Amino acid sequence: MVKFKETTSISLKKTIELKPDPGRAIQKGNVGSTYIYCLYLKNVQKDTYVVRGKAGNIKDQILHLSGDAAGHTQTWEYAGIANKWFIGVKRTDIHDNKWDKQIARVDIKAQKGSHSSHLDFPRLAYLNRAGSHPYPGENFVRAETAVSPNHQKFLLATIDASGNGYFTIYSLSTINKALDQVASLRNGDNYVNMGNIAYLESFYYPNLSSLINSYQGFDMDDYGNIYISSQKAPDINSDTGEFTTHHKQIIKIPANKRSFADQWISVNLSDWGKIDHKGYHSEVEGLQVISEDHVYLTVAYHYKKYDDDKQQYVSATKYNNLYEISW
Repeated sequence: MVKFKETTSISLKKTIELKPDPGRAIQKGNVGSTYIYCLYLKNVQKDTYVVRGKAGNIKDQILHLSGDAAGHTQTWEYAGIANKWFIGVKRTDIHDNKWDKQIARVDIKAQKGSHSSHLDFPRLAYLNRAGSHPYPGENFVRAETAVSPNHQKFLLATIDASGNGYFTIYSLSTINKALDQVASLRNGDNYVNMGNIAYLESFYYPNLSSLINSYQGFDMDDYGNIYISSQKAPDINSDTGEFTTHHKQIIKIPANKRSFADQWISVNLSDWGKIDHKGYHSEVEGLQVISEDHVYLTVAYHYKKYDDDKQQYVSATKYNNLYEISW
């Protein structure tokens, strides 16, 4: 069994309360140059919302995706061009989790508001064909993207049905130029086939899910180090309301140690304990890299709630915090 290198030498620099919509787990918080953005899901994860604002008042809705435009995603990344952001769209209809299978680039000024079709946006498609290890589309489960803090590199991470992990790094300008070329096309042709796009680096790690039991956020620093936030959603005993505790961590995959998981670093948030809140079960969500070993981390806090209709205890979200941490 592979064992990561581990650290609990972690510094908590800042805590920001996220209050966009009571009872919603924030999938991704993103601190921009002017606003803080929050992405969350509603309607049994069938609707995607993005709101923005300043700390304590993050309620200005800028995007609502439904229908084929929506699905389960934890991608909300600035594309390096004014007003343009990446987000997951078009939920998969093969696997139960309904993660999105395309990445759209949205102009939040020109396309602000509600959308029910993924065809409204230029998109990255055929994500299973990306990089040096293409695989059948029916095995695709999930994809997330990230942009390096200096807006030079673009990361595409995908997971297949066997738990294998695929990581491909591109020049961000290559991705944006490809999207620009298809943006004006109609009849659903405004997409980029990722099997045709040149990449800077691509690697594959077999059975990654045996090492990391839950994938939340993915991000990358300017040096190509990859970060994955990880903690399973809380399990609750419906009779007693007791939570099952799940380990929380950030995994760092060093740029020069892709194939050597025993050289990867686990930032052990459980043993650190500084983001544990008495009476609540945490769920680590997305992360945003500021610089090497320095991130914003979104955490949702759940509590036990008695459901009178079901006559049992259920897990409900109470609040969300965004933490600036380094190690």
